[in-house]
Amino acid sequence: MCRFNCMQLYQEYEKGNWTAVWEPILSSIDFSRKFMQLGIIDLIEKNEYDALKDKLFIRPLYFKDHRYELKDHIYRRIGDMALVLYILASDENDGKRHDVLSVKVSRSSMQAWGIDEEEVWENAMSNTYIMAPPRMYLNPADLANPPYHKGAFMALNSGITSLSPLAVPTVTTTAQINGAIAMFYPGVMKRIAELFGDDYYIAFTGTSEARLHKKGTIQPRNILMRIKQMNKNFDPSETLSNKVYIYETENQELKQLEL
Repeated sequence: MCRFNCMQLYQEYEKGNWTAVWEPILSSIDFSRKFMQLGIIDLIEKNEYDALKDKLFIRPLYFKDHRYELKDHIYRRIGDMALVLYILASDENDGKRHDVLSVKVSRSSMQAWGIDEEEVWENAMSNTYIMAPPRMYLNPADLANPPYHKGAFMALNSGITSLSPLAVPTVTTTAQINGAIAMFYPGVMKRIAELFGDDYYIAFTGTSEARLHKKGTIQPRNILMRIKQMNKNFDPSETLSNKVYIYETENQELKQLEL
């Protein structure tokens, strides 16, 4: 099934920009054709949970840009973000291009499966962790094709045992695409607090990563300005948040700051 934002397409049509009209249409048709070839649609229509459960994963999205389409799908709201349940159809990475085909899980599918939603969610989060383990890079340059083992801060034998107060680490995953989900893996936020030895701010600078600042080393408003500047200059589809968050060690809780 193909769905389009008719208002957006009409606005492009009024501008005389036919390329912008046809590109999403042709892309959506091609996307649907690939799904049919992979047999995922057939499994979804037959409610084959056992065949799909290992393909479930969680993806972070900017809630404001997806709020209407999410009404009929499974997600969890965290501040201005949404963690969304997906089914992975294919994941191809040749080192130059990383293509992921996936589809959101509808509420009707969840009901048809007859499985407790919490169980499905935990399974999907576990799958996501296995597909793309968390990584922490202390130098932005390390994000460019790092060795698999580098930045494995959650590993028992990790070389990352503490963080300098002035460090601004980037947290992502080995896949990097949708890498901001790493912050929501079980135990990750708590472990980072142990490494900093204090509360810390989180800037979700895109769907692929989050940047961290120890509390007291920078004003939250300065972080917010940088987030908004990045969101303004980069592809809107990469936007995840327009807010600054803080992880409080005492109550082990993530909070959105109102600035």
